[in-house]
Amino acid sequence: MMFSRFPIRRQPAGTVLCAALALVFAFAGAAPAEQRWSGKVTDPSGEGLAGVEAGFDGRRQVSDEHGRFTFTLPAAGTYALELSAGPYSTTRQIALPLPTGEDFAITVDWPLVIQERQEVYAVSKRVERLVEAPAAVTSLLPSELASQSSAGQVPRLLEFTPGAQVAQSDLQDFNLNTRGFNSAINRRVLTLVDGRQTSVPEFLGVNEWGALSLPLDEFASVELVRGPGSALYGAGAFSGVLSLTTKGSQDTPGYRARLSGGELSTVRAEARVGGALPGSWHWRLGASHQESDHLTVSRVDSVEYEPDLLPRELIAPPFDKLRTSFASLRFDRAAEASTLTLEAGTGSFRGGTTIAPLGRTQADKVERPWARINFNTRSWNLLGFYSGRDGDNQIGLSSGAALYSEGYNLGAEVQGNRELWDGRGLLAAGLAHGRQRVDSRDPRGIHGIFAGIAEAHQTSAFAQLRFDATGELTLVGSARYDDSTLHSGRFSPRLALTWAPAPRHHLRLSYNDAFQSPTLVEFEVRTAVGPPVDLSGIPLSLGDLLGGDTLGFESVPQLALGNPGLAVEEIRAWELGYSAGFGSTFLAVNLYRNELENFTTSLLPQVGTSLGRLNPLYGPYTPPAGLSGDAASGLLQALQLALPPQVFAFLSNDSGGAPILAILSVTNFGEATAEGIEVEVSHFVGSRWQLKLSAASASYTVRDSPPENLLLPNAPELQAAASVIGSHEDWDGALHLRWVDGFDWSSGFFQGPVPSYALADLHLAYQLNDSLRLGIDVSNLTDHRHYQVFGGNLLRRRALLHLTLTGR
Repeated sequence: MMFSRFPIRRQPAGTVLCAALALVFAFAGAAPAEQRWSGKVTDPSGEGLAGVEAGFDGRRQVSDEHGRFTFTLPAAGTYALELSAGPYSTTRQIALPLPTGEDFAITVDWPLVIQERQEVYAVSKRVERLVEAPAAVTSLLPSELASQSSAGQVPRLLEFTPGAQVAQSDLQDFNLNTRGFNSAINRRVLTLVDGRQTSVPEFLGVNEWGALSLPLDEFASVELVRGPGSALYGAGAFSGVLSLTTKGSQDTPGYRARLSGGELSTVRAEARVGGALPGSWHWRLGASHQESDHLTVSRVDSVEYEPDLLPRELIAPPFDKLRTSFASLRFDRAAEASTLTLEAGTGSFRGGTTIAPLGRTQADKVERPWARINFNTRSWNLLGFYSGRDGDNQIGLSSGAALYSEGYNLGAEVQGNRELWDGRGLLAAGLAHGRQRVDSRDPRGIHGIFAGIAEAHQTSAFAQLRFDATGELTLVGSARYDDSTLHSGRFSPRLALTWAPAPRHHLRLSYNDAFQSPTLVEFEVRTAVGPPVDLSGIPLSLGDLLGGDTLGFESVPQLALGNPGLAVEEIRAWELGYSAGFGSTFLAVNLYRNELENFTTSLLPQVGTSLGRLNPLYGPYTPPAGLSGDAASGLLQALQLALPPQVFAFLSNDSGGAPILAILSVTNFGEATAEGIEVEVSHFVGSRWQLKLSAASASYTVRDSPPENLLLPNAPELQAAASVIGSHEDWDGALHLRWVDGFDWSSGFFQGPVPSYALADLHLAYQLNDSLRLGIDVSNLTDHRHYQVFGGNLLRRRALLHLTLTGR
C-alpha cells in the first residue's frame, strides 16, 4: 500500500485531489455554460490548416490540427476576425451569431508548410512560432503521435528526431539524450508532463518510462528542445528539455476505448470518458493496463552476446512478465481569460528490467502517484505539483540484493509575462521551488541506500527578455539563478539572435551556459558493498596498551559512500540554425559546439586509481582522540602489519569516528568537446502525404579520461532516418526507417561495442465507421535482433493489432 510507512506522504496527492473535487462542486452551477462559436480555416483543397493564429474581439486562439478555433459568443453584431501565419495575414468580417451548428469557414491560399505555422512553448516558456524560437526544437505533428499511440512508449516518439539519441534496453527502459555523452542512467534531458517533473527523486532527471504508459494520442503536443536549457529550467536541462502537454478535458469529450494485443504475449486495454459540468467545468477519467513478456533473459550460466565482455549475473530474473498501469482524473475550468486545472493519478509497473552502471535490476513493484494544480491567464501561470515514488523489492541481478525506496518531488512555480515598448518587447519572469525526500528503509526498518532520510531543496529565479529590434531582427536574453542544498548558487545565461532576412527564411545564433547538479545518491549514498568484517583481533592483540577495548573493530562495514564535495557538471554551447520553406518543402539545419567538464564518475575504488583518493571526507583511519600517543601509534602499526595494503588504504572513519572500510565513492573528472550538424527535410505532397528525411553527424574529443572510468560519448557519430506519413480516404499510415552507426559504450560494469543497426517501423489504420478504427503497429519490422546499449537486452519485433471505439 502506498504511503503506508509515512503518513506525511499521504497528504500531497490526497489533498490536491480532494481540493479538486471540492472546487468542482463549489463552482458547479455558479455560472451558466458559456455559448461559443467556431471557425475553420482551410486551404483551397478544403483541408484544415493547423497553427493559424485567429484574433477576435481582443482575444487570440490558434487553430488545431483540423483548422478549427473557438471563441466565446459575444453580443449580436458584426466583428473583425484577423488570421495570420508567418508573413501572411487577412481580415474577414463575421456576423454573429452564426446559424445553429455552422462554423465560420475561411479559405486561404498561403504557401506555408505546417512547420512554418507550428507554435511551440518549451523553448521560451511562452508560445512562439517554431521557426522564430531561440533554440533547436522539434514539435511532433498530431499524425505522428497517432501513428504510435497503441504502444505506450513515449521515448520511441523521438527516435526519428535529428540529434536525439534514443537507446532502448527493455520494453519500457530507455535512455533519451541529445548530442552525445549518454549513460546507463541518463538524466541530461529534463522531462516535464504539463510542467510537472516526473523523474525519480533520488536520481533527479532519471525517468521510469513504464510509469508514463498513458495513451500517446492523449498528448496535445510533444516538444524536444535540443541543447542546454538551464537558463529557464535549471539543473535538469543539461542537454535538452522534453515537454509533454496533455489535452484538456474540454478537448476530449465523450468516450474512447482501445484494445491491443500481439507479439510478446502483449495485451493492452485503455479507456477514457469525459464531459461537461456546470460552470464551464469539464472532466476526464482515464485508465490503461498492459501485460507483456519482457525481453530479459538469464545471464547466470551464459550471456546472449559478447561473452568475453558482458558480465555474468548472480541470480536469474525473478519476474517473467512486465505489467504497467496508469489512471488519472482531471478537471478543467476553461473561462475566456483563464484556465484552472486540477488533476491526480498514478502510474505503476511490475517486473520491468532497468540497466544501471552496477548491473541490471528488476522491480517487484514501483508505484508513481502524482497530482497537479495549474492556473493560468494571459499574463500569469501558477503551477504546483507532487510526484511520488514507492519502489519495493528492486532486485539487483548482479548481486541479489534488494533495495527499497519511498519518496517524492514537490514543486511550485509562478511566472508572469508583460509586453514592453508598445509590443516590441516581451518580458517573462518567474520563481520556482522544489523539494525532494527519500527514505530507503526496508520492511525491517534498515536503511539500504542512505544512512537516514535524504532530503534536498532548490530555489530559483528566472527571466527572459525578447526584443524585436527591426521586425526581422530579434534579440533574446535569458538567465536563471539556482540555489540548492546540492550545489552552491549558479547563474545560467542564454543569449540568442534570430533574423528573418527574407520571407520564409530564418537564421538563429545562440550561446548557452548550463549545468547538471549531483543527485541525492551521488551526494549521500551510504550502502553496504559486502558483509561487515571482524577486525577485533587486531586491537585485542595489543593487550594492555588498549585496555582490551576493540574500538568498534568487531564489525567494520564495507561501504559505498557519496561525496558531498562534488562539483556540478558544466556545459557551454554555441549554436547556429537555419530554417526555410521552399514551396511544399521545409528545411532545417543546426550546427553546434558543446564544451563539457566536471563529469561525475561511476562508483570507483576510493583509493588505488589514477584519480587518487576520491572522497576527501574519508581520509586514512585516525585512532580515537582519547588514546595516548603510544596507543594510537601502536594501533596504526598493528593495523598496517595485519591488513593487506589495499584493505588498510580503504580503512577510514565515519562521521562519529568509528572505523569503516570506504570501498567505493565518486568524484569529478574530465573534459570533452562535441561538435555536430543536424539536418531535417520535410516535403508535403498535397495536404495528406509527408516525406521526412533527417541526418545527424557528430564528432567528439575527450580529454583527461582516466582508464578506470573511461569517458566515451556513448552515442553514434552518424545516424539517419526517413519517414513516409499519409492518408487516403479511410486509410492512414506511416513507415519509419532508422539507421544508427556503431559506437563504443562505457558505463560502470558495462563496457563494449554497440554494432550498427537499421530498423523499420510500420503503422496502418483503417476507419471502419464513425466509431470504430482498426490498426496495426509493428516495431522492428524485419525482426532484427540487436541491442542499443551494451548490457541491454536483445531487442526483437513486436507487432500489435488494435481496435479503437470512440463516441460522444
